[in-house]
Amino acid sequence: MSYQFQIKSGKVNLTDPCYDTSTFCGMYNVPAKNGTWVAELSVLTNAQTFGWGNRVESFEVWHEDVNKHNLNIVPMYADFGVDSGQFGVFDSSTYVGDPDSDKERTWYFMVCDLTIGDDMCGVTEDGTGFASRTGYGDGGYEGEGAYVNGELVYFKIVFIADSDEDDEDDEDDEEDSSIFYGTI
Repeated sequence: MSYQFQIKSGKVNLTDPCYDTSTFCGMYNVPAKNGTWVAELSVLTNAQTFGWGNRVESFEVWHEDVNKHNLNIVPMYADFGVDSGQFGVFDSSTYVGDPDSDKERTWYFMVCDLTIGDDMCGVTEDGTGFASRTGYGDGGYEGEGAYVNGELVYFKIVFIADSDEDDEDDEDDEEDSSIFYGTI
């Protein structure tokens, strides 16, 4: 399923929605192409996660005017931090990023409502951002992007990488071998 949202200010925030713009583990006010953006989620099913339930593997967003398959995609950041189990791409001019600003119906809790639902993602009420759950919850995740004329036109964040599954298998093997050999 794909979603559409608008970038109107020419800048985006790539971040966990609980962070204010001084938090070091997001990227803020990144020059981005104005207009309609498309978002797609990649989900691993309960069967693929060995009974852990459906999990968001990754999501990607791109400006509707570009062919994402013809872009020069490069790593953007070593570690996008997550502390609320969700991550998004938001127009900088409408981003609030302060979960304690108002204990009633804050912007942050509106984003939480999107990610806690069955779709595990969604577009903000004003249509200027997209957010999803993260596959493993809190932690650090890698992102990549592409720029055209100095503006971001594509972004992808990976929450569950193939190497993560291999690492888990290696850990299981280590645990199994220590039990098998009786190592204390």
